[in-house]
Amino acid sequence: MRKSIRSTMFLALMGLLLVPTAGFAASSIATGQVETPYPSFTLEHWKHSSKDEKMAFLFGFLSALEMEKEWQAGKPLPISKSTVGSWVRGLSGMTIDQMRESLDSYIEQNPDKKDANVIEVLGVMYVRPKLTPAERKEAADHYARISRR
Repeated sequence: MRKSIRSTMFLALMGLLLVPTAGFAASSIATGQVETPYPSFTLEHWKHSSKDEKMAFLFGFLSALEMEKEWQAGKPLPISKSTVGSWVRGLSGMTIDQMRESLDSYIEQNPDKKDANVIEVLGVMYVRPKLTPAERKEAADHYARISRR
């Protein structure tokens, strides 16, 4: 029963996150920072979100990671094909509350980074420190390739 509720909540949340809203679309177009048809959830958005909204965002993100991890069925892909393994390793031992509090603290300490993407900040805070040098190089090479598209 618990997985069914989690799956339903995840699908509902993802539906809400992927529906572009006027505010997100307008800010994305105005800044020219988003090249995708869906909104980017920035630290500015995070700052103005309620605790429940922040928790829902993190729950949805973590649920997507969990679903992909299960889909890979114990055969993790290299970082150039999937970042799920590195995210699972990076977030190991963290609670959603700790992640929320860390992001709140990061915003207070870095007010000039309001346009940063929440997921990228989480990656820098938790995932990048746990990557091996070889994984960092592979990830950087892959990012450079996809950034040129």
